[in-house]
Amino acid sequence: MKRLPYLGLMCLAGALSALLAGACGGGGDGNGDDCAAHQGDFCVSSADRALAESYNRSFDWSTDKIAVRLLNGPTRSEAEKALYYRNPGLYQDTSAEPHITPDPLPTLDPAPAGFDFPLPDTAPNQGQQFLDNSTIVDSLAETPITAAEQASAPLWLPAVMVYLTVDWDASKVLNLYYGNNAVRAQKWGVDGATRPPQTIQHMYLHGGEIWVEIVFENHVDLGAGISDSNGDGYKEIYGKIDPAHFTMEVYDQLANDYVTPRLSVAELNSLIDDKILDDLYSEFNMEVVSGLGEPFEASGVGTFEYPFKVIQGASPKDDIFIVLLVEP
Repeated sequence: MKRLPYLGLMCLAGALSALLAGACGGGGDGNGDDCAAHQGDFCVSSADRALAESYNRSFDWSTDKIAVRLLNGPTRSEAEKALYYRNPGLYQDTSAEPHITPDPLPTLDPAPAGFDFPLPDTAPNQGQQFLDNSTIVDSLAETPITAAEQASAPLWLPAVMVYLTVDWDASKVLNLYYGNNAVRAQKWGVDGATRPPQTIQHMYLHGGEIWVEIVFENHVDLGAGISDSNGDGYKEIYGKIDPAHFTMEVYDQLANDYVTPRLSVAELNSLIDDKILDDLYSEFNMEVVSGLGEPFEASGVGTFEYPFKVIQGASPKDDIFIVLLVEP
């Protein structure tokens, strides 16, 4: 019997590209031309990597039925990111949403202005801005986030709204929980908006600071200085969460217990099969159709030699497949 997840208030929207690791290498570490020597363990072959990278350059989650995910290591953060982020079965069309023109327009030129995400009355820090608005910028290149921190960045929804709130201690993350609501609930004065005009996507852990990416839907007008800096088809901003809204205990929990710990093959299998697919059941029912090392012919894409597993949507979305490749 499937258990219902704690996701009723959250619609999954927004966009971010799949995180692909760098060039492959040999050395007996499970990265190389042939995974034959690593049967039963994590491995990404050169051919699988090339096929994934090529396919993901033009992947469109609104139309494509196959998603290929290259996990940057066997961690809970990477596994949840792979199945929550841009999952075609979770796509929701926003074309019927009313056009939104905030007044005044949010802008970054000459300085951040017009961004208003106050915590609601139910939050401990009610009324305070969720972000330190002075830190808001247009691109990651303008932040202090390092390349390594970008590569390991968890996805906000499963990290905060599932891991911290449901699986850890909700009482310690109330300002983050309500900060999520504050961003999603900003409708810019348009009563007819039924979908969130913007959502938090990735979060970045940086020396005790938590930075976030806020992605805007395409029907939202934005002012000068705000662009689609990462080229994924959506405009976004980056900003630091006001440090008054979380403690170092919360930061350490994310860094040391969610992002960093590496799982065994058995542990990652159990996490995906018994936890993540269960949590997403009411949003998009999925099931595993092939396991570790079983070649998979992805229609219109090619053959993956050594996937970790392949997941298929249930009817009526049984034309959707997600191929998982896991770096050792």
